[in-house]
Amino acid sequence: GKTILKNNKLMNSKIFDFFREFNNDSFNGLIVVGSPEAHGPLQSWAKDGHYANIVSFFLGNFINFSNEHFIDLDVNVKAREKYNENFILIGGPGVNVVTYEFNNYLPVKFLADFAGEAPSATFGTGFKSSKTKKLYTNPNIGVIQKIENPHDKNKSVIVLAGITKKGTLTAIKALTSNNKDVLKDYKHGKNFSRVVEGQDLSGDGRIDSFEVLE
Repeated sequence: GKTILKNNKLMNSKIFDFFREFNNDSFNGLIVVGSPEAHGPLQSWAKDGHYANIVSFFLGNFINFSNEHFIDLDVNVKAREKYNENFILIGGPGVNVVTYEFNNYLPVKFLADFAGEAPSATFGTGFKSSKTKKLYTNPNIGVIQKIENPHDKNKSVIVLAGITKKGTLTAIKALTSNNKDVLKDYKHGKNFSRVVEGQDLSGDGRIDSFEVLE
């Protein structure tokens, strides 16, 4: 079904379930982006941190943001070594070391081999689905995942990522603009993954359509 928001915008009710743990009167969690400085095993720097704006603007439709500190760099989270929180992780493990920390728990895992040199280095040749055993390598493909936080079963981890920043943007745009198709099989409390491919149907070089691959 659909729910009418306070600004009269209609939204699929499953989006509320998907972000349930993050909505406790105000935003209860942390959006984590990769550091723009060289860091991590690849000494890479993230170029997708501004995508957090898309996520936070979207969440602002139905979650209050009274806490000013709701976005942080991966290196700061790593330094605190406090992983028992609700996380929304932007970017793959090559540019976000917190995504790297949770990679082995994900239903769609990024392959753990490194290639190339910073800033164009990649983490693995793609990501592999534990459900279908398919390997995805297209840079336009992104993955939306939600798991129980292994450090606190009452917390959740959402990962929005691709092999490249284009794939990460695909995952974010698919969730925020096409969540009816993306979340149609979502069940609260169960690990979830959705692989989506971005397409440029208008021919202007920007992703404007999405296909759910699994």
